[in-house]
Amino acid sequence: MVMSLLMMGRLIMSSKLVVKINISAEEKDATVRLIKHLSKTVSTMSVQNMADMLDENVNRLRYIIDALLAEGRIEKIPVGMHKANYKRYTYKVATK
Repeated sequence: MVMSLLMMGRLIMSSKLVVKINISAEEKDATVRLIKHLSKTVSTMSVQNMADMLDENVNRLRYIIDALLAEGRIEKIPVGMHKANYKRYTYKVATK
């Protein structure tokens, strides 16, 4: 599967399917605000819990996080192993 980042969302391409996922500025800003708040209060939180706090679908939130990472607005920091093959990450707002 080949992935390409677009300005307003994700373009996912395979041999049979092309889907563009539009992500609004409001969704991105709300996610950045939550990450900023969480970085002051907790060390890690699951994407599922973050999605619940934002009243967002967990899979959609993953695309929002990917878009913010690609734009350089947030940073993904490994904080250790959760299980043998699963790395745990935290996010923080990137400094400009």
